[in-house]
Amino acid sequence: NGIVSLRSGFPFNITQSGNDINVSTDSAQRPDRIGSGIISNPTRKLWNNPSAFQRVSCYIPGREDLCHYGSSGYNILDAPGQANLDFGFFKNFNITETMKIQLRWELFNATNTPYFSAPGGISFSSTNTITPDGSRNGEIRGTNTPNRIQQLALKFFF
Repeated sequence: NGIVSLRSGFPFNITQSGNDINVSTDSAQRPDRIGSGIISNPTRKLWNNPSAFQRVSCYIPGREDLCHYGSSGYNILDAPGQANLDFGFFKNFNITETMKIQLRWELFNATNTPYFSAPGGISFSSTNTITPDGSRNGEIRGTNTPNRIQQLALKFFF
């Protein structure tokens, strides 16, 4: 048996590092959106365009215009999609009329295709920087699911 799962990418938020304005501790701070942020050929190294966002902060001297909540919306960009195949082989061995043993080999993510997570938010090299210039902006650094998992089982029916 097998299950094929094909998913487009889930939406995600762009957040900025640091606590520049007074926000709730259970929510991340969003920057101003000054461009679309979408790249025509995204890669794991650069999934979205960080220069499409700008820092909001109340702590940059002479820039009171930046002291507000960011205009970047909720879930404005899409993370990478997923293509997954789960597969299983089963073989029954009859012992008597009422008893049998089943040998099972199951593979989850059988093709070992990575399902990448959403990229991290934007960061800045200094507290006075407005344009994102951190070293890993827009980079995908993890996966949502584990690599291939195999399990071999023996099941007894009676």
